[in-house]
Amino acid sequence: MKKTLERGRAASLFVNSSLTQEQVAEIFKIAPNTISRWSKQDNWPLLRSAKQTSVNQIVGNFYNMITEIQNLALAENRQLTTAEMGNIHKMASSIEKMNKKIHIGYYYMVVDELTNYIMEVDMPLAKPVSNRIMEFLSKKAKEIQLS
Repeated sequence: MKKTLERGRAASLFVNSSLTQEQVAEIFKIAPNTISRWSKQDNWPLLRSAKQTSVNQIVGNFYNMITEIQNLALAENRQLTTAEMGNIHKMASSIEKMNKKIHIGYYYMVVDELTNYIMEVDMPLAKPVSNRIMEFLSKKAKEIQLS
């Protein structure tokens, strides 16, 4: 049970900070190889990235790229090429998909708040729940990687 709690705390520190895995290992006095293994198994880098990057930022970047493609064609006084139209179509399709899916970052924010609340009101319950929450986030991260 102690390892489960350590794992959850190490994951939370890594995901919510800019610390390296080595620094997290040092803080928790856990072997770097163990931290590395946990990170790979539970997709810590993806969770960190999800926490730091919002869907709105990604969608905004896509819109900027679409605008740049269109502006280039206008500046050169020409029609869009087939490749440019294909790129615009792909970005528009990605925007549509992102607007339909719940981003992993939202899952993370909700379960992080839930975990903190459970720790405040019932610490013994928090230990088993935090393990299940990490399993849930890992499952969602894998689903995103597969889609």
